[in-house]
Amino acid sequence: MDIKNITAVLILIISVSFLVVALLTTLLVLKKWKLIKGHVNLAMVAAIVMPLFNVLLFGLGIYTFKQMITEKRNLPLIAAIFMLFYCIISVVNYLFLRNLFRNVEGLLAKNKKESAKHNILIDNISHEIRNPMNTIVGMTEILKKDQNVLKSQSENIEALSQATASLLGVVNNIIDYTKIQCDKLDIIPTEYAVEDLLNIIIEKAEYSTKDANVDFVYEVSPDIPRRLKGDDVRIIQAIYSLLLNSFRFTHIGVVAMKVSSQKINTDTTLLKIDIEDSGEGIPPEDVKSAYELFDESFQRGDSEKSTRLSLYIIKTIIEKMNGTISFNSVYNTGTVFTIAIPQHVEDTAPLGPFTAAKENSSYKFIAPMAKVLVVDDSMVNLFVAKELLSNYGIEVTTAASGAESIRLVRENSFDMVFMDYLMPQMDGREALVQIRDLGDEYFKQLPVIALTAKNSPGGERVYIDEGFNGYLAKPLDVHELERALLKFLPSEYINKIEEESEAGDESNIEEKAWYKRLCSVLTEFDVKKGLEYCEYDYSAYINLLRVISTESSNQGARIKGFAENEDIENYRVAVHSMRNVAASAGDMKLNFICSEHESAAKNYDISYIKNHVNTLLSEYEVFLFKIDTVLQRENEILNKK
Repeated sequence: MDIKNITAVLILIISVSFLVVALLTTLLVLKKWKLIKGHVNLAMVAAIVMPLFNVLLFGLGIYTFKQMITEKRNLPLIAAIFMLFYCIISVVNYLFLRNLFRNVEGLLAKNKKESAKHNILIDNISHEIRNPMNTIVGMTEILKKDQNVLKSQSENIEALSQATASLLGVVNNIIDYTKIQCDKLDIIPTEYAVEDLLNIIIEKAEYSTKDANVDFVYEVSPDIPRRLKGDDVRIIQAIYSLLLNSFRFTHIGVVAMKVSSQKINTDTTLLKIDIEDSGEGIPPEDVKSAYELFDESFQRGDSEKSTRLSLYIIKTIIEKMNGTISFNSVYNTGTVFTIAIPQHVEDTAPLGPFTAAKENSSYKFIAPMAKVLVVDDSMVNLFVAKELLSNYGIEVTTAASGAESIRLVRENSFDMVFMDYLMPQMDGREALVQIRDLGDEYFKQLPVIALTAKNSPGGERVYIDEGFNGYLAKPLDVHELERALLKFLPSEYINKIEEESEAGDESNIEEKAWYKRLCSVLTEFDVKKGLEYCEYDYSAYINLLRVISTESSNQGARIKGFAENEDIENYRVAVHSMRNVAASAGDMKLNFICSEHESAAKNYDISYIKNHVNTLLSEYEVFLFKIDTVLQRENEILNKK
């Protein structure tokens, strides 16, 4: 075979190779199209377009082969070698593209895994913060209603209450900001009644201004469609946050809210909210950067910086709902914020004249005929909830597990149940399912309210979809607790009363005899830290220790059983509960050990758990022994009196 025929065969083989590589590359691109869609750069375009040149060269090669064979035309061998070299480049391109896709998929899988871990971390942080906050907020509210508190103490407690509320707002903002950064701020549209949405906003606003020198007024257009579809939870969050900012910077004056709608088409309307205040306004130099978090020129103070974070979150929420937010501010005169959010129309009937529903609030009612069950695996949370509900004269029964709650519901007649959502062995959702399945109509209609420290993106509807009648977030907001009681207790049980004056006395805690007695027994405890959870109230702290002593007898055995059976999830929940109990009593050593075990459980470190569980249990026995010793001594002193 002469050189011409060899060249012709080589061109034929190269041409077919071009076609094969083009087909392989095309199939690869089609298979990974979802992966590269929206993320195509110049190099990727070149890699994708190359198969088109391969097909073109295949046609050119076949034509050349035909010319050489049929018309006896010659082609230099160097040209064939060049085509072979290009064919090799095409193969390398295919291999590069395939490897690139594999690497991208690996990175996406890793990012997805890290994002999942990040979400778990956010939930855990939220839960970790909200549980002790529940104790602080609850104890503060208990003290606010303590008849033995003097006016001087009452002012301090009120300051503490306001600081706690501010801290909780910061915590919620940080959690939302973190979700924004990892694109996990969920928008969940559902159908809602505009009247209900307005009532919630107005009620929360009026409650926030009840002790302020600010008048809150509202105007609602009667033409707004009665029922809309959108994320009402996020809408309430955004509007209420703007109102709080207006209240914060309006010391004397008026905050006004105007609500209207503008028809876009037959299925969509633009919900518009204007919030106007007569407060401080925004300085001209800060107007352009009001929504920006990080600005070196922004030096006005901590409250303004907190407001900036709030505005950033509000703006992000509004834009996530395809809405807009704008403002017009005159320094030292006031500010007007305008929100516009498109909403799907579910019922075109107009809302009509609107007047907010009035509800009782601020402890101005009691319900002594009501019987309520509170379910929580944390003795501290049970103690706080029981003390709060006792302010309303309600008969409170407590249960430390889902199984116990089912038994109590079966044997008693309760008017309401407050159910902790996250519990070991049987969580709140599983307990609810079994209660509903008990058969009688009473069990199906019994109001069950979820208690959760988890910051749920879907708000109340997430729990309603699971069968709960509503939910309360930890730390318990007394106003929200009252709303739940008024909503679900029989109306004939509600007796309106007037608030009574508050009185009491306090001196330097370190000089008190009872404090010295506690420290002499609770060695290695941070007694002051424990007393913080009870706002330095001796009786409340002793009652807390009694609850711990009574309810903790089998906790060690449960934890040991979980460790032996490698039931890591229940082990984590149980140790988390023990950690809260230790912190509330002031045993920071046990609290630290529990923290180490909880981290091991989260990392599924079974070896660490089994090697150190006995140390944990030994420390827990010492913890209980010291508490029992304190209680025995204090009882003896009381009996002598």
